[in-house]
Amino acid sequence: NGILVLVGGPKKGRWLGPLTSALMLVLASKIGSKKLMPMLTQLVNEDLVALRKLLETGQLKPVVERTYPLHEVPQALRYVGEGHSQGKIVISV
Repeated sequence: NGILVLVGGPKKGRWLGPLTSALMLVLASKIGSKKLMPMLTQLVNEDLVALRKLLETGQLKPVVERTYPLHEVPQALRYVGEGHSQGKIVISV
């Protein structure tokens, strides 16, 4: 009973720009059983600096669910594609 929130920035080369994705999500939300909420973002340097400070001080920790070595990328992609991942999937190089 949750809401899937997809966050993304503008994409170039589309007739409606970032609105194309947002409109598709709204349409999918009306047709499907899942509730979707599109959000558009812009990269702001000050926000990135603030995030960096939070990461460096340990106040913000990314959720890393699994780590795969480079040679297991196909398995990692399969895992994500099947919808199992709940956190970040990391590829070690």
